[in-house]
Formats: sequence, structure tokens, C-alpha cells
Amino acid sequence: MPAHIRRILITILASAMVLLASCATEPPATPPPTATSKPAPTVVPPAPTFVAGLANSPEQILGTWGYPGWAFMRLARDGMLSQAATREELDATPFAVCKFWFSGSQLLIKEVKVRDVPSCGARTGRYQVELLAPDRIRMVVVEDRCEARANDLAGEYTRVE
Repeated sequence: MPAHIRRILITILASAMVLLASCATEPPATPPPTATSKPAPTVVPPAPTFVAGLANSPEQILGTWGYPGWAFMRLARDGMLSQAATREELDATPFAVCKFWFSGSQLLIKEVKVRDVPSCGARTGRYQVELLAPDRIRMVVVEDRCEARANDLAGEYTRVE
């Protein structure tokens, strides 16, 4: 092979090796963030999964609940339970206002005041609240010597707010 062809082949081969070697290098390091860099996206944890069972804290049942064709009940963060014939009456003119709290998985209820319904006086009622779905509960009487309150509260409710 003539010398001038050999030099051309060596030059082409050397150039190809340099080109291939440059492809194998590591990518440049990521530059540090600057004032104009976008912030990392906020990671939002998934919503808690509903677990059916017995309620054991007010946070599980707070809100306004409706008993179809009968009445509404609001369990407020301040530990007060109000009952009324309509949602509008819950704030202005409930027929019953009670204090509520939990002891384990039992909801205890004690009357504060009533209007146009029989009074339960100082008697405390004990209930269990079954969590049926995120928007449904069932109040079950464990013990309540106040028959009127037990009849009013027992049953299945749907969350309305």
C-alpha cells in the first residue's frame, strides 16, 4: 500500500477514534439552581384511605348529617351536637343541643338544652358511631335511659356538609 494512502487511512482512523471517545464522556454536571430556576414540584401526600369501623374521635364525625325524612344533626369542633328539623334551624333554633365526647369507641352525649321536645335532664347517653362510608354513619344506642333522645339519634345518617 502506498505511503500516502496509508497516511490518509491513519488520519481517518484517528479522527474516528477521537469522535467515538468524545461520545463516551460523562454528561456535564447539573448546574446549581439559580434565582431563575423553577422550584421542585410540591409533593402532595395521598388522601387518607377511608377505613370502616367504629369512630373513636370527634374528627371522624364532625360535620352536618341528615337523617332522610326526619332531621339534621351537626357535630361541631367545640364538642356540641345540635339537632333540628331543617339545616337552617341547626344554627338558629335547634330542638336539642347536647355536649358530646368520646370514651374509647363510645360517643357520650349529655343534654345542654332542648326546645319543644322531652328533656333528658342530666342523663348521659352512650352510643357507638359506625363509619359506613366517607359520607355515611350509623348511630347505635349502647345505653340511654332517655328514650326520646335514643329514638331521635339512632339510625343511619348521610353527610350533607
